[in-house]
Amino acid sequence: PPATTTPQANTITVTGQVTNGTQGGHVPHDLEVTLHAYDKGSMQEVYKASAAIDADGNFAFHNVPYDPQRIFFVTAEYANVLYGS
Repeated sequence: PPATTTPQANTITVTGQVTNGTQGGHVPHDLEVTLHAYDKGSMQEVYKASAAIDADGNFAFHNVPYDPQRIFFVTAEYANVLYGS
């Protein structure tokens, strides 16, 4: 039989930094952020992952499946308030 190949899925790394815009405020050291991906056509959530921030508020999501028809955003919840990118 002829050889077949499986196309490699395109993946990306999504990075960012959480900051506190309040003068004198700090970013909680145990904060977790969540990456969401939605299909542009249906607005159905197709990917979701969570990660902890480091001491400087940085985060990274590796090997995230990429599709140009997706919308990505990051959320974090603090003191029962949901914040988004």
